[in-house]
Amino acid sequence: MTNAGVCPKDPEAEFICLKAFFDKYGAIKSPDNCLCKPSTGSQHICQCDIICDPPPPKRT
Repeated sequence: MTNAGVCPKDPEAEFICLKAFFDKYGAIKSPDNCLCKPSTGSQHICQCDIICDPPPPKRT
């Protein structure tokens, strides 16, 4: 995900990316291990692992 602004210094960089994912996708997605990478101009790229819950078991 590309965002405006530069990456802050650690550990704030991970929190900036976590907030960006929550703002865009809400609490339904669960980001983890976020990295903030510089991009062109005054932008940065947030890369996070998304933790997916398995679907609930089927009822018979």
